[in-house]
Amino acid sequence: MNQYPPLARKLFSAQIRFAGIMSILALLMGLVYREISRGFFEGLSYEQQLVYGHNMSLVHGHTFLLGAVIPLLLAVMTLLTLPNLPEKRLKNMNLRFTAYMIAAGVALALMVYKGLAFIIGAGQPLEVIDASLFFGSGLLRAILFGLSHVTIFWAVGEYAVGAIRAAGAGSQKA
Repeated sequence: MNQYPPLARKLFSAQIRFAGIMSILALLMGLVYREISRGFFEGLSYEQQLVYGHNMSLVHGHTFLLGAVIPLLLAVMTLLTLPNLPEKRLKNMNLRFTAYMIAAGVALALMVYKGLAFIIGAGQPLEVIDASLFFGSGLLRAILFGLSHVTIFWAVGEYAVGAIRAAGAGSQKA
């Protein structure tokens, strides 16, 4: 990796490290869902188990997608366009990826919170569990989910635009 500029090495290192950690976390989330839900789902029908476990069952796949697939795709885009990326753009990509890691972590933590709340509340009316989330504040819920999702979109979008521009710059040189 020494053949790459320092900012590119820093970015690749962060992306690979994040993807590795999140891959392990994705596996653990699947295990956590299965093991934690067992005690709370006793006496519930299979249909009820699916309903109460739905939010937490999504965490495993979302963790792998947000934590491993997207960062590795961003790394490939960067690698393919690296010869045409100026230092300023690499700094920007490092900043965007840092924001992405934070926002993805927050979004996944919110999913786990919501998923565990429904598992722990299994058997109660769904509306009661839903209303109790985020101290009963729909506004807080909307702000947290909204900010995390918008930040993910912004970070990946800006990152991709930078790579696309660099790819265009490379095709003009040829």
